[in-house]
Amino acid sequence: MSDTVFKNFLLTDYKTLCSSFRQNDGDAIHRLLERYKNKVGDYEKNELSQAIFIRLGWDYSYTDTIFNFYFIYLLALDIISKQDDCDCEYICDFKIEEGKLYYRKKTNSKDNKECHYYCKKETIVEKSLNEKTFLFCLRNELKKDSKLFRKLERLAHLNDSFVNFMPHPGYPYNQEKGTSNILDSLNLMIDKIQIQSTNLEDDKIKKMNEDWKNWFIKHREDYCLEGFYSINEGGIQGTNFLTNGNPIPTNRDDLIEYISTLISKLEERADLINERLR
Repeated sequence: MSDTVFKNFLLTDYKTLCSSFRQNDGDAIHRLLERYKNKVGDYEKNELSQAIFIRLGWDYSYTDTIFNFYFIYLLALDIISKQDDCDCEYICDFKIEEGKLYYRKKTNSKDNKECHYYCKKETIVEKSLNEKTFLFCLRNELKKDSKLFRKLERLAHLNDSFVNFMPHPGYPYNQEKGTSNILDSLNLMIDKIQIQSTNLEDDKIKKMNEDWKNWFIKHREDYCLEGFYSINEGGIQGTNFLTNGNPIPTNRDDLIEYISTLISKLEERADLINERLR
């Protein structure tokens, strides 16, 4: 297999290799929402991924993804609903309260009626696929913004590609990373680990995060993660995807920059993995 062919494979959406998803005429975002709906997933744990992990000499005991498209999708819905040219009836606000993710749906009418919903992933996915709902309307608004939509489509495609898969240091890392306030994203999790490794109030949390920090220091190059964090005298630091220094995008232009940087880092990682497999 040539270098170019294998690199392209590392960037291939696994869902396009499955007959059920190949028959789906929708875009990459639609494919991913259908995958969520049908509760199909954990491609990083399947036999194909395991074989590549073994070929690379990577530990296969615990596996994870570098980023999670779902939380970036929520950000996109939130931001697009607040655009002046949005044709949807409502404004959508996603908020984190007491560790749970909610969305507020507010009308643009005089009474400004506000509806407050606990945001279960299954509900968001179902409503995003239902043509009669507000969230489906927002998906169509995303499509009108061709530049943002193309970036989101590319990211949805990469969500289930091998380049997004990695080993991780063990339980409960997945549970700690899989929260809304850090977008289930490796670079933001790195900063969380660094902060928690100096926790002076809870020795157990401090010790656990110190162990994770040492794991990431040891394996940064082993697992081709150079683009997502750096190592310095103080420990580890997540790569900031925004030039303004904010960790999470709050407007359309920031979101496009964030996604563009993430895509670039994943493509660079594909080159690094490809070099390992020569």
